[in-house]
Amino acid sequence: MVYLKKTLKFLISYLIYFILNLIYPILKIRFGRIYASRIGHLCYNVDNYISKVKDKKNIITFFCYDEPVSNKFIFDLFKKKKNIFFTNKIRFLYYIIKNINSNSRLLVAFFDEMHPRISYTSASKRNLPKIRNYNLLNDFLKENNINENFICISNRDNLYLKETKSLDKNFHDFRNFKVNSYDKTIKYLIDNGYSVIRVGKISENPINIKSDKFIDLTNQNYNEELQVLLIEKCYFFIGGSTGISQIPRLFRNPCLLINYIPFDLLEMTAWSKNSIFLPKKLFDLNKKKFLSFVEMNNLKYDIHYKGDFFKDKNLDVIDNSEDEILNSCIEMINFKKNGFLRSEKSIFTQNKFWQQFEDNIKLERNIFEIREILNFGISDYFINKNAELLK
Repeated sequence: MVYLKKTLKFLISYLIYFILNLIYPILKIRFGRIYASRIGHLCYNVDNYISKVKDKKNIITFFCYDEPVSNKFIFDLFKKKKNIFFTNKIRFLYYIIKNINSNSRLLVAFFDEMHPRISYTSASKRNLPKIRNYNLLNDFLKENNINENFICISNRDNLYLKETKSLDKNFHDFRNFKVNSYDKTIKYLIDNGYSVIRVGKISENPINIKSDKFIDLTNQNYNEELQVLLIEKCYFFIGGSTGISQIPRLFRNPCLLINYIPFDLLEMTAWSKNSIFLPKKLFDLNKKKFLSFVEMNNLKYDIHYKGDFFKDKNLDVIDNSEDEILNSCIEMINFKKNGFLRSEKSIFTQNKFWQQFEDNIKLERNIFEIREILNFGISDYFINKNAELLK
């Protein structure tokens, strides 16, 4: 009986496969898979796909997904998009089609359509449906006497890794940084009239700042919906190159990306337009010198490398200093106040950075687009303080 059911299911799937291909020129019904258990994948992959198909009304897409869903609030917002459906009832069909023809036009191509190496999606209008109810956010802001000038911050630490190791077997400890590196920045922001809100689900260490202008919403204070609303409406977001930094991208809200690693110019298209980044430095223990930006970019980093990629290459990872983060934050404030226009001095500094890569023909066009389309740049302060990293 079991064998008969499997055979029947298989034959029906082949019939569906044949019919879907037959009607494809008229109605394109497609199937894909979302790694919904990772917030970065959920945001980045769906956002890119929607941009890819938003003007094509004859496409209907069904996504199966892994569980647990990393952020149900965002997931439910995506569910409101027309012609895109999320259901695990079609999981068997997705895998059967993949088994018949992994390159079938019925399947959403993961790397081409959802996780492209280069993406300028954040330069477009937001793809996330508008949120209808802001009562939770408004009540929170009123209760805590917070005006519109609030900034959300986040960091990644070891506790996060311990809690999520079952979801991600890759070694990413090098992305962590100590939350107390925010101390000077938080104090500056509070002194200058800003409220600071720490977001994220799990955190290992508290921030020891006593002020009603600083609120920690991690751990027992975590509220999924509230945090998404805060990230949407914050003045800008500060965090590392990790999954949570994809949330402001959904709302086309700029970021200050600190402790950025691995250094990869093309990966920088994954973040919000009008953002600023400052990378971690890499010290070569063999040569007794810091790697230049070009050398860092040329590292053949593999996200699925089994082990500590940098340690195995005898490279010491150096976090951003408190002063680097503080001054880059001040730079980000001025950048936004100026309508994301750079001064002549800043343009000169940015030119010094980007001109290092002019010999790389493969990067030439992409560098122009990163600078012009995304208006994405490195921290001027970081460049001037670390001039030895220039080629």
